[in-house]
Amino acid sequence: MTEFAKALNLSRPAAYSRLGTIERLLGVDLSDSDTRLSLHLAVLAHGGRGLASGSPAQ
Repeated sequence: MTEFAKALNLSRPAAYSRLGTIERLLGVDLSDSDTRLSLHLAVLAHGGRGLASGSPAQ
C-alpha cells in the first residue's frame, strides 16, 4: 500500500479509500489475487499502459 500511495502522491489512508471506491464501483474484492490479475490483464488489453504515463488509452 505504501508504494501504491507513493506512486499516486496520496497518503496511505487516501490510498485505502481510493481502493475501497474502486472495489465498490467494480463490485470486486481486490484482496483476491485472481481478481487483481484479471483486472490487470483487462487494463493491459484495453491499452492501459498509457494510463501510467497520463496519456489516454487508445
